[in-house]
Amino acid sequence: MSILKEEKAKQEKEKALTKDRLVGMKVINAKGRVIGEIEDIAFTVGTTPVSMVMILKTKEGESKDIPMEEVQAAGDFVILKPEKAAPTAPAAMTNCPSCGGPLEYIQQYQRWYCRKCQKYA
Repeated sequence: MSILKEEKAKQEKEKALTKDRLVGMKVINAKGRVIGEIEDIAFTVGTTPVSMVMILKTKEGESKDIPMEEVQAAGDFVILKPEKAAPTAPAAMTNCPSCGGPLEYIQQYQRWYCRKCQKYA
C-alpha cells in the first residue's frame, strides 16, 4: 500500500462523527441486540470535565441518556461496550477487630469502616 493510501485510510478512520450523521443511527448493545436509535446528542451541564451523551430512543419509545464513554465503536451503527458487573462488598468482615462493633462497607474506597472507632478496619 502506498503512503498516500495509508494516510487517506488513517484520515477516514479518524474522521469525526457529526450530529447529523449520528442522529437516526441504530444502537447495538455488546450482546449484538438493537436497543434503539440515536435521537439527539447533548452534553452534560455542571460536570467537570464536560461529557457528551447520546439520547437514545429505545424500542419501547422511552428516552435514555447513554454516555459517550460507553461507546465501543461507531460506523454504520453504534456498538456499546459490555456492561461492567457492579462490584459487590466482600462478605468477610462484619465486626470491628478493635471494638467488636459492626462494620460498614464503603464502596467508594472498597474498605470496611467502623463508625464507633471512626477508622477503617
